Amino acid sequence: MVQVYEAGDPGAGERLGPQVRAALAAALKQHARTPGQPLLIRVEGDAWCHEPDDLAQSVVRGQLHDLVLRMHAAPGPVIVHLTGAVRGLGLGLALAADLRVATPTATFAAGPPAAFLAGGVGQLLAGVAGTGVLAHLAWTGVTLTADEALHRGLVGSVSADPQAGTVLAGQVAAVGAGTASALARALRSRSQPDLTAALDYESWLAGVE
Repeated sequence: MVQVYEAGDPGAGERLGPQVRAALAAALKQHARTPGQPLLIRVEGDAWCHEPDDLAQSVVRGQLHDLVLRMHAAPGPVIVHLTGAVRGLGLGLALAADLRVATPTATFAAGPPAAFLAGGVGQLLAGVAGTGVLAHLAWTGVTLTADEALHRGLVGSVSADPQAGTVLAGQVAAVGAGTASALARALRSRSQPDLTAALDYESWLAGVE
């Protein structure tokens, strides 16, 4: 069985805002009650194109930090299906997931420095694609197309099929809950302490002007 969370696009001014973050956190808490079960997050359009809150506030940075850690520590595989612009916290969340599939219309960018630091992009992107890709995105502000993101390892596949995420989640579910739970722990136990420390530091840096 696959759990599905629909990350709808609330529109400009609300994307990954407090209400959206709270809803995603609730979905991740529910998923944590079923270890090993896959969670498919279908991201509508530009829903994960982060429009930063006041990142000078430590409480806001802490909320972003905790959400990324919760995603990364999920006790079962998390798959995200991305269809639009992904940046800032949105990129951090995508990279914290286990598997990523994108449509050809998806794009990827670090976003403003404070936003990508608070969203954990620095540590996660370096781990997924390497420090060279991180430096390029951070310093230039370039936006990657879906195919460019695939070439650099940010996503595992690019498909125009609207059911591509569902198909991938079904393949993961076939592994079985027990095996999936063990595999999730094995893959994450190596990086979780480093990620927590790095996010603490990056979250602090996000508040430095």
